[in-house]
Amino acid sequence: EMPEMKMPEVPKFDMPKDIKMPDVPKFDLPKDIKIPDVPKFDMPNVPKFDIPKVDAPEFDFSGATNAFNGATSAFNGATGAFDDSLKGANDALNAFESGVLSSASSAVIAGLDEVKGVLPSEFAGLIEMAKDDQDVALALAALLVLSPTLVGAFFDNVRGYGGSKRPFFVNEQLEKNSRAFLIDTRDAEDRKENGVPDLRKSARNRGAAVEVVTLDERTRRITRNPRAVELRIAGELVQKLTKRGAQVYFLGPEAAALAKQVQSMGGGRKCFTVAGDFNAWRSEGLKIRRKASYGKNVLDVVGEETSDLAKAGSTYVQTRVGTARTSIKSTVDSTGPAGKAAVLVGFLALAYA
Repeated sequence: EMPEMKMPEVPKFDMPKDIKMPDVPKFDLPKDIKIPDVPKFDMPNVPKFDIPKVDAPEFDFSGATNAFNGATSAFNGATGAFDDSLKGANDALNAFESGVLSSASSAVIAGLDEVKGVLPSEFAGLIEMAKDDQDVALALAALLVLSPTLVGAFFDNVRGYGGSKRPFFVNEQLEKNSRAFLIDTRDAEDRKENGVPDLRKSARNRGAAVEVVTLDERTRRITRNPRAVELRIAGELVQKLTKRGAQVYFLGPEAAALAKQVQSMGGGRKCFTVAGDFNAWRSEGLKIRRKASYGKNVLDVVGEETSDLAKAGSTYVQTRVGTARTSIKSTVDSTGPAGKAAVLVGFLALAYA
């Protein structure tokens, strides 16, 4: 329940009865104020002007119009003649261009047929297309002549790797470039029978054998793409052996496939195959190691260094002996008979001393 509330009592105030309002003073206006008279203004008279009449001369444009019409007719006639001449020249140019392009297209196709055998197999389709399409033939020729870098990039993209390099160039890169590496895809039996490239000095640890190992039959049956898995496994091993941004050279039966696989895996590696494979390496006179592995122990390294020193010493001795023989012969030739006899007696004395 709400409690009962009582309003407070308001006190009463009585107005005093003796308050009077003040008297308001009265003001009387003076009676002698007069309003001044407003002066009158007369408007001045505006003078009148008469506009003079001017007679405008009349011009005759008929002669100029006739001359202009004549010039227009002459210009139209010249334009028509020029159009006819231009059309004739254009027809002649088109005929000439058609003849030149036809001849050029024939020459290009003949040239492409000559080099077709050395170009990548993927390029054969374009060459066949060029035989039927003149524009394709000319574009292909311009691409080959004017843009070798673009053509190389195109071939690299089609192949999936950087192409082939000769064995001598590969060996030179292995000696000079710390990021160069050689991958041998041949099996152990092949390497044992024929040997491996003998990489010496700075190139000594820049080669390895990496086989693309075939999965067992059961694994291949349950694998969706066993070939891709086999290449992937070998590619990951190559990545572990090489540096990022390396130039990797492949030889052996799986060279192209593994080069393509490794380059597609990223890491900035540029992959190549060895032109002519191992047989080309041997035929170019490069060193061969009669073992199946690229790894070398301490004795192998000492043997190589000793062999290189002995070879260098032999060369030095042969050079010095040859120089001495030349000097002696020159001295003997320059002496008289008595001097030659003295030299002969000296050699005999040394021989029997």
